[in-house]
Amino acid sequence: MITINKKHPFKLVSKALKPDNKKRVNIGKATSDKEDLLFDVYVNDMGQVMLDPVKLVPAHEAWIFENKKAMQSIKKGLDEAHKGKAKYLGSFSQYIEE
Repeated sequence: MITINKKHPFKLVSKALKPDNKKRVNIGKATSDKEDLLFDVYVNDMGQVMLDPVKLVPAHEAWIFENKKAMQSIKKGLDEAHKGKAKYLGSFSQYIEE
C-alpha cells in the first residue's frame, strides 16, 4: 500500500489512450522531460493504474537505507550543517592513499 501525495495533484496529459495488441500504452507525453525512468506500477480495486517513478541505488550504497541508525546519524549531521553548527576541521588530504 502506498500513500498518494495530494499536494501534487494529477493532471490529464492524454485522453482515451488505446493499448496496442500487447496491452502497452505509450506514456511519452507524460514523461517527455525525463530520462532513464523506472516505475513501480500500482493498481487499485477500480482498475486505476498509477506509475510511481523510482531510482535504483547501487547495492554497495543500499546499506545506508537499510541501517536506521546510520541514516539517522546522516540526517542529524545534515540538519546540523543546515543550522550552521558544522565546524571546519582542516584538510584530511594527509590520509589519502594513492
